[in-house]
Amino acid sequence: MKSRQSILRRLVRNMGGIYMWNGVGEADGFPYEGCELTRAVVAIEPAFYDAPMPNEFRRFFLGAIFIFAAGFSVSAFADEGMWLFNAPPVKQLKEKYQFEPTPQWLDHLQKASVRFNSGGSGSFVSANGLVITNHHVGADTLQKISDPQHNYLRDGFYARTQKDEIKSTDLELNVLMSIEDVTARVNGAVKPGMTGEQAAGARKAVIAAIEKESKEKTGLRSDVVTLYQGGAYNLYRYKRYDDVRLVFAPEQQIAFYGGDPDNFEYPRYDLDICIFRVYEMVSRRRSTII
Repeated sequence: MKSRQSILRRLVRNMGGIYMWNGVGEADGFPYEGCELTRAVVAIEPAFYDAPMPNEFRRFFLGAIFIFAAGFSVSAFADEGMWLFNAPPVKQLKEKYQFEPTPQWLDHLQKASVRFNSGGSGSFVSANGLVITNHHVGADTLQKISDPQHNYLRDGFYARTQKDEIKSTDLELNVLMSIEDVTARVNGAVKPGMTGEQAAGARKAVIAAIEKESKEKTGLRSDVVTLYQGGAYNLYRYKRYDDVRLVFAPEQQIAFYGGDPDNFEYPRYDLDICIFRVYEMVSRRRSTII
């Protein structure tokens, strides 16, 4: 599995929305003509809530109460379970842990998590675009950016300054921006008397139409996700970031100490992390807040 309790633990500390501030970099391909452009670091703002999270709930949270859109899963205790961002067990949390997550809290948590197109997930951990994930999630990038003189997978890497960061090859990070229930529309495409094959074709066609309409309207990556074996369909809209740069990776031997068996243990005695920084093109003449 690409992400374990370590990722969830970090997410507890990073309940931020996505913000931008002007940085330094190239400006190729920005769609706004006549603007002064810059490549900016993605940043997150502080969480809305003030009260500290109860320790009891913190332990509950680390037991995996959410299924993140990034697609990773973790073990859960028998009386807890895994939940969607748009369907949290509010009553259970309030009664058992005296914790009541607000919509703003859940939205910040959702937007602090990221999905890697290479497989796996991570989370924003700083106000200037740093994303942390597991070393094995970043291994694909470490291999691709290596050359005969630099074996970053084996030997690791550390960027002393932002100028030293290495741009990843074909790596894309996705942040889930919104969720929309489209169950009625998908089910409505299936008419009485259809064969199983016809019904499957009708669902496939309407899902493709929903995704196309959403992409054209919002510009966001739009995926219809099947939940509960067809019991519900949600439209997930993702912000895509394709300028992702390597900041830090430890040597493979310390990152994978204990091998795969230890990957399923907690605590673990290794340094199974990779740190990246996310950038996006912005205009100095426009507001830098997303």
